[in-house]
Amino acid sequence: MLARNRKRNEVSKGGKKGGLPNEKRQIILSILLFAAGLLIFLSLVSYDTADEAGADLSPTELAGIVTGDPDVQARADLSRNWLGLTGALLSTALIKGSIGYAVFALPFMLFGVGWIMFRGRNIADFLNPFMAIATGALLLSFTLGVVRLMADGSPGMEWSGIVGDFTASVLSQLIGLAGAAILVFTAIVIYLVVVTDLDLKAMAERVRTGAGLLTTWIRTKQVERQIAREERARREPEPPPPPPEVSVRRPEQPEDEELPEPAVLMEEAAAVARTEPAVKDQVADPHELRVDIERREIPDEVNLDDERSVQTDVELDYVFPSVELLDSPRAHKADLNESELKTNADLLRATLAEFDVELESVSVTPGPVVTLYELVPAAGVKISRIVSLENDIALKLAAKGIRIMAPIPGRSAVGVEIPNHNRAIVSIRSVINSAAFRDTPANLPLAMGKTISGEIFTDDLSRMPHLLIAGSTGSGKSVGINTILASLLYRMHPSDLKLVIIDPKKIELSQYSVLRHHFLAVSPDIDEEIITNPRNAVLVLKGVEYEMEKRYDRLAAAGVRNIVDYNERLAQGRLKNTDQITHSKIP
Repeated sequence: MLARNRKRNEVSKGGKKGGLPNEKRQIILSILLFAAGLLIFLSLVSYDTADEAGADLSPTELAGIVTGDPDVQARADLSRNWLGLTGALLSTALIKGSIGYAVFALPFMLFGVGWIMFRGRNIADFLNPFMAIATGALLLSFTLGVVRLMADGSPGMEWSGIVGDFTASVLSQLIGLAGAAILVFTAIVIYLVVVTDLDLKAMAERVRTGAGLLTTWIRTKQVERQIAREERARREPEPPPPPPEVSVRRPEQPEDEELPEPAVLMEEAAAVARTEPAVKDQVADPHELRVDIERREIPDEVNLDDERSVQTDVELDYVFPSVELLDSPRAHKADLNESELKTNADLLRATLAEFDVELESVSVTPGPVVTLYELVPAAGVKISRIVSLENDIALKLAAKGIRIMAPIPGRSAVGVEIPNHNRAIVSIRSVINSAAFRDTPANLPLAMGKTISGEIFTDDLSRMPHLLIAGSTGSGKSVGINTILASLLYRMHPSDLKLVIIDPKKIELSQYSVLRHHFLAVSPDIDEEIITNPRNAVLVLKGVEYEMEKRYDRLAAAGVRNIVDYNERLAQGRLKNTDQITHSKIP
């Protein structure tokens, strides 16, 4: 029985008794495919047209190398192919006798098949990629064949091979050379759509957007050059006016008086002309756009560590975190210069002028990330016209996106917010270490950042108890959450603030677990400081709800006691005139 089972296992592994197992046969075949692919690749890489004459041999004539035929031996000595006369014969047959240089796909396909077999995978699963490669090679051969026909046989036949030449010739005879080119181009587009899931609409939109960006860049450079020329013209001194023509007329004088020479008179007139101040035209160009650039004030930093003090009845040895734990603001590029700001203002005016929207003036407020352009439209211009041109303005300025405020609250102007090309990083240390954050009367102060004009902006979390932070990936949601927590930690005392932190991702807020003995509200029934388990989240939220209900009950009881006390004093007539809010009893 054991012998029969052993024979059955051998047959199942080896295919038949005494044969190699299927796995070993597959590995040997994959090694042979690797070798064949490498040999074909070397023969194709070292292909030389000079070997064609020497490689014009039949297989029987090629055997003359073994028999010592001197003619065949001489041809082998002259061959430049790395695989000798056999490589020359093989490369010529594959390149000129098939699909031209597109046959380079063959050794890579052999490598791929060998690797699949070596890994023990099923070749049928990779049939589609191999079909795509083969189809692409054929299309390349057909395309080069049409190109050779259009160029009267140049480049050589090795580019398209006999298959590409034959196909191009048949197509040109059937539908003409132009029809063959259109048909091949259509086949290539269909191939790209099928193989790469090419979205023609998206590609056309990208081409249109790229053309628009290129046009905008050219216009920007033209405006910059024009501004540079005007700047140079203003800096260069005006040439002195030519000396006035002096006509010398000899009056009637006594003969003994000596008159000055004409040359002397001309020199004196030129000296007088040089001493007279040149009168310049002070009339402003009525078509020039007035651009006012407002300089933002950079807030001074304070030392937050020396200013914080909290009055509390709870005895707790607690030291506030130092601002030195935060990174210092990074150095960034200088602010936008006036030339760049004026260039953008001119582009805004030119863009709006294309749609018959004229401006009276532009005020520019540069910020660390966004620059605000306040546009004062000319009389008769509707604000809705400017709002409808938001996408056109963004395209002309090559900006990722703009925002239009029409109008700016409290001002008779339209605001256009344009992102800066060189954005400054607003560090949280610069906001926390500011007088605005230190002196804010907020119950739960937040260091929000900086406004467009560069001013520190803070807010109160107690005024937004149901805050929702939403946005796309990379828009800064995690930064906003960490900023909120850091703001509270730098201003609040543990006796005034307790946090329940739920982190479904399990990695974003794990660093706050060290606050267990300070700010975190923990439960003895839960074994984690930062809640990551959904069941624990349900338990902790129920605990928070219970605590909230207890506080509401205390508030209600305190309110009832105050109302009862008020009614009793009112009934006994013990209220003073200043205490009487109403003459009717509170129910």
